[in-house]
Amino acid sequence: PDGTLTVVASTAVWADVAARVAGPRVSVRAIVTDPAADPHSYESTPADAAAISGADLVVYNGGGYDDWVTRVLDTAPGARERSVEAFALRGDPADENEHVWFDPTAVRGVIAQVAERLAALAPAEADGLRARAAAFTGEVDGLAGRLAAVGRARPGASVVATEPVAHYLLATAGIADVTPPEFVEAVEAENEPPAAALVAVTDL
Repeated sequence: PDGTLTVVASTAVWADVAARVAGPRVSVRAIVTDPAADPHSYESTPADAAAISGADLVVYNGGGYDDWVTRVLDTAPGARERSVEAFALRGDPADENEHVWFDPTAVRGVIAQVAERLAALAPAEADGLRARAAAFTGEVDGLAGRLAAVGRARPGASVVATEPVAHYLLATAGIADVTPPEFVEAVEAENEPPAAALVAVTDL
């Protein structure tokens, strides 16, 4: 009623991306704001569900990272059509790593989607939205270029990663992650890695 559009994001990361594009006529809020909280295991509240259902736009990670958003979207009429899923915009559709806020392609996709969705809702703001989106995309391109330069400066470099969070950063840099899959799977499931995987990681 006051002319302000609302964007609800699952996490502070995606709220920040949306806010960089949205501008002053858009209210952007994140549901999970504590950096120590794990969105995988977050339990949404009735207030969260109401915020998601009533938002003009919902931005969420997807890929199993914030399934509680998906559950709300599936029960709120028309909510899916008012949402942007970052995981669906990742550079490699075959890549199942859910930490897509580190994938420059996914971030660019979310930036573009936020700008166009909000421009459709507020056509008078379209020029400003697209200008902010273009500027932010340029920053993301610059970061991706710096990552690629890290890899070029270290040809043949490889890493062992105790967590798969940096997967897309390493891919953009062109640096091989040689961590045994059994080790990664155990860490993701919060289980003890198999003894053979621990030996392999120690050897690496």
